[in-house]
Amino acid sequence: DKNHPSVIFWSLGNERGYGPNHAAVAAWIKDYDDTRYIHYEGAQSRYGGLDAPEVDMISRMYAPIDEMVRWANHPVDHRPVVWCEYAHAMGNSLGNFYKFWDAIRANKRMIGAFIWDWIDQGILQTDENGKKYWAYGGDFGDKINSGNFCINGVINADRTPKPVTWEAKKIQQPVEISSSILLSGSLKVKNWHHFRDLSVYDISWEMTENGEKIQGGSLEPLHTKPGKTEILKVPFEKPQAKAGAEYFLKVTFALNKDLSWAAKGHVVAWEQFKMPFKSSPLPLADMAALGAVKAEENDRFFMVSGEGFSVTFSKVDGLMQSYKLGDREIMTAPLTPNFWRPPTDNDIGGGMPRRQGIWKDAGKERTLLSAKLVKVSEQVAKIVTEMSLDKVRSALTITYTVYGNGAVAVDYDFHSGNGLPDIPRIGMQMQIDDAFDKLQWFGNGPHETYWDRHRGSPVGVYEKSVKKDFFQYVRPQESNNHWGTRWAGLTDNSGEGILIMAEVPLSFSAWPYTMQDLETAKHINELPDRDIITVNIDHLQMGVGGDDSWSQKARPHPEYRILPVHYHYRFIIAPAGGDKDHRLPEY
Repeated sequence: DKNHPSVIFWSLGNERGYGPNHAAVAAWIKDYDDTRYIHYEGAQSRYGGLDAPEVDMISRMYAPIDEMVRWANHPVDHRPVVWCEYAHAMGNSLGNFYKFWDAIRANKRMIGAFIWDWIDQGILQTDENGKKYWAYGGDFGDKINSGNFCINGVINADRTPKPVTWEAKKIQQPVEISSSILLSGSLKVKNWHHFRDLSVYDISWEMTENGEKIQGGSLEPLHTKPGKTEILKVPFEKPQAKAGAEYFLKVTFALNKDLSWAAKGHVVAWEQFKMPFKSSPLPLADMAALGAVKAEENDRFFMVSGEGFSVTFSKVDGLMQSYKLGDREIMTAPLTPNFWRPPTDNDIGGGMPRRQGIWKDAGKERTLLSAKLVKVSEQVAKIVTEMSLDKVRSALTITYTVYGNGAVAVDYDFHSGNGLPDIPRIGMQMQIDDAFDKLQWFGNGPHETYWDRHRGSPVGVYEKSVKKDFFQYVRPQESNNHWGTRWAGLTDNSGEGILIMAEVPLSFSAWPYTMQDLETAKHINELPDRDIITVNIDHLQMGVGGDDSWSQKARPHPEYRILPVHYHYRFIIAPAGGDKDHRLPEY
């Protein structure tokens, strides 16, 4: 390897201690090849608190960011600093990845970092039923193994991208685009390349209104030198802002010619900005246009119906049990409070099932304290339920407001008990018929996104099949979430189905499996074929974390955890096909 141009420095090994033999090897390398530097993570703090002098850089594995910043600003030791391993990408991971690169770019002596790992090392197998799956440790009769610990890449074993691939690409992009005077279209562009100016990139821009493109164009290439910053002017025309509309400006840098590693048009960098245009709030819906509702009850149920719809609520458990459009039932399981998620690899490594396990059945172990039906007006009926969540000593009030157009507004008000651990998620879960497989949403995408991992996914309107486009982790776990969801539709091929809307963006997901399926399966071939879709409508879900996958550092950072306090959120379930309008008459 000594003549290979991609070798930039030598390492003395990996996790092998440090002693005289290492020092001798370092001396021999320096004598044989004086053109390259020497790295070795094991050469730590042997001489007055400093690393061994034989190595040319301070190297650490999975060290906290603040520790590495201290090394990068050490008053005596001026060697460069590198994470030789960091951001463990096992399963659904790479949360808060941006923090590392904020630190690298802000501290001159930080020269970079190496994600562990680049690619999954699963081996494709076929089971006795002809289903393919990725095998890992223990699947070949091997007694001594590390299970799925070889499944920790930012790329799938078949060399296709993962959701985390796009996050890593975005955070590490070599062109930084930030706002200068956003309303005038002035952006600051910094070239993080070391040797190349920006003339190799075509620059394009677009402006969207509620996810739909309304303006766009191309810009003259920049010739910004390495390490320099330049102002980029985007010549958009300020639109007449519509009530309740969101506007985003996106700028993209793409290759303007074929290179050895990518073709012309390959996107290298982009940034999206929410435009601070002043727009009025959406007006309330016209009450008279909603249609009349009929409210009834018997010993077991409250029933509210109107033209083309009916909704049923249980007087036994307080849950919404049925939502019919015409004679067609949409739901196959009730809308239920949910505080749990199928543990990720980081969750398991960080002890989440043990530490936060009290929340797993918190939504199931409840006592209905009261439930009442109120006919508010000719067009509106309301069901108010109060319940205690016995296992977690908490209180939950859910109010359903049913409108004459078939919309059901769900108000969720949760008060946590004292002395409880952090909560995996605050939300509600239901199941619908699998015919409603077409998912469309307005939010971050098109890849799955989470509270601490969504910077690689611009806000827009996206569409996919719940079943065909479901991202399969090698070991099934929490997945396919969509952070920042303004609205989501689940429809069949004819366009019939439901629309879920919220004024404050939701954390939303749709799975072709049950939560139990994802929690218990060890390989993707063990996931059953279901005739249902599980729908998660969440206020919050904790982040995925990923500083490592085996210690307390596997947990999400504190700002991405859900404290056991008071939470309130509101969403609307309505027939598909109408306006994506979350404003209804307020009751």
